[in-house]
Amino acid sequence: MTDLDKKINQVYYGLKHRCENKKNISYHIYGGKGIKAKITKEEIKEIWIRDSAKNMKCPSIDRKDSNDDYIFYNCRFIERSENSKNAQLGRKSRTPSNEMKSCTIYGRIPTSLKKRFNKALKILRTTQQFVIVDMVNKIIKEASNRD
Repeated sequence: MTDLDKKINQVYYGLKHRCENKKNISYHIYGGKGIKAKITKEEIKEIWIRDSAKNMKCPSIDRKDSNDDYIFYNCRFIERSENSKNAQLGRKSRTPSNEMKSCTIYGRIPTSLKKRFNKALKILRTTQQFVIVDMVNKIIKEASNRD
């Protein structure tokens, strides 16, 4: 097995795991939202070559439309740092201490939502988990609906 085959296997089984294994820490962001892994190893290899992922410092598979499945036409390889930037207000996690600061860009947050948010932070800190931005976005959406 070549190094490329090993990398393709890592990517393939990683995305399958996120989409299909309910015990995966990221399942709720992928499979839990209905995202399916409809891509083959051969297609991942083709995308790897097409996007020159071998020349990237840290290639990461990305879905162009984050609401669509892992399917050939919707996938590309980009630098992991770029993928993280793209996802900051979407599906990825950030550290709890930065979450409330980022929320303030959306305006004033009602006290009741701040209390719920802080309670969730305490729970997550004790379990050594990171806050998922989806939770924050939900709180922000609720706050904007109340205003």
